[in-house]
Amino acid sequence: MTCSRGSTWYSALRARRDPAKAIQAVSTIPCSRRMPSGVWAHSEATMKPDRLLIRARPEEPSQWRAATRVTQAAALVLATAGAATAYDFEVGDEVTGSIVTSLSVGVQLRVADRDPRVVGQENGGAAVPAVADDGDLNFDKYDVVNQLFTATSEMKLRWREYFATISGTAFLDTIAMNNDLAENGPESRPYRGRYSPPAKDEADWDIELRELYVGGNFTLFDRPLTLKVGNQILNWGEALFTLNGISVINGFDVSKLLTPGTEFKDALIPMPLATASYQITDNLSAEAFYGFGFEPIRVPACGAFLSFSDIICEGVEGTSIVTDYGDTRSYTVGRDNARDYDNPPYPLGTGPQAISLSVPILKDDDLTTNDYGVSIRYFAPELNNTEFSFYYAKYRSRLPSVYFRTPEVLADGTGEADLLRVSRGLLGSALGVLG
Repeated sequence: MTCSRGSTWYSALRARRDPAKAIQAVSTIPCSRRMPSGVWAHSEATMKPDRLLIRARPEEPSQWRAATRVTQAAALVLATAGAATAYDFEVGDEVTGSIVTSLSVGVQLRVADRDPRVVGQENGGAAVPAVADDGDLNFDKYDVVNQLFTATSEMKLRWREYFATISGTAFLDTIAMNNDLAENGPESRPYRGRYSPPAKDEADWDIELRELYVGGNFTLFDRPLTLKVGNQILNWGEALFTLNGISVINGFDVSKLLTPGTEFKDALIPMPLATASYQITDNLSAEAFYGFGFEPIRVPACGAFLSFSDIICEGVEGTSIVTDYGDTRSYTVGRDNARDYDNPPYPLGTGPQAISLSVPILKDDDLTTNDYGVSIRYFAPELNNTEFSFYYAKYRSRLPSVYFRTPEVLADGTGEADLLRVSRGLLGSALGVLG
């Protein structure tokens, strides 16, 4: 924090703190400033984690100063405001703890018109196929696309050499809650209608338990050993140019990264892990983990403004594969029969006029993992304090993927649908999104 004589404002650099530490010591800094009347006022500035409290002496009224951050981008305007509180407590003579709670409000506004190059031809644009335009079509210029209220709380407990951490978050998006987003498909498409309840549930509000783990600090051969078990975040590094790598242990929530008021650590998804770290020598350390659960990367809900795909999105139930623009035949699978597309309700060419084939998309939740890894770090003070690190990890990819199953009979009637031919554009678009 800086406070200079003659200045009518204070500036604060947000204190960076180790997440493993509960509460840092409070520091008080004397400050002086000139009032508009020309009289000097003397006060004390108190720095606490996540907030700055300026408490004046009796001759000047006390005041809180809240920070508001506004970021402008080419197509969006994001405005956020946040506040945080911290509380220390003791239970008996040996148990200590802390609770840190933060609140934030964010608003996201669309400020650009639609680009026809990303809108499908059947929706009046120029893109082929239309598998990434629902979010773009659901919001017009100057529409508020997100109005997000978020609360995050973390509690830490310590007893002797043992410790525990539990954290959770809750959010409410009034835009998603009060709007039913229509599905943007061909007008004659039988799959047309309102978005599925899972998509709306992903976008409107949620309460989530995040970290929940226990651990302890021990000694092994007179060297410190730390063990932790439970839902936790293990960050071995950051990938600057490519996905995966050593930063893949924990997946991340893409929708949180795209909404205002979110820090990167809040977007990381805790995973069920058992971790161990050991200080072999003063300059050599080792760390290992084993994962006994699976948490994939989370993508935005279907129809959200920044959803980048209509088939790789939370709450997706089906997709439309265009057979041929201008084709008068109907490759049709009814909405009510979506799970039984071996027996469609209409023969080829006799159903409602359509130019697309509606195919259900089923989510595979039955995934297991056997992830594990080890890291070794050596700190060399004689080489200008350089750290050398070695990492090895075996893991299942957290990225979303789509695969197709072709039934023996795709449609009844006088024609055949070549799924490979009609879906080549869809596959190309999906690969482009993932790549």
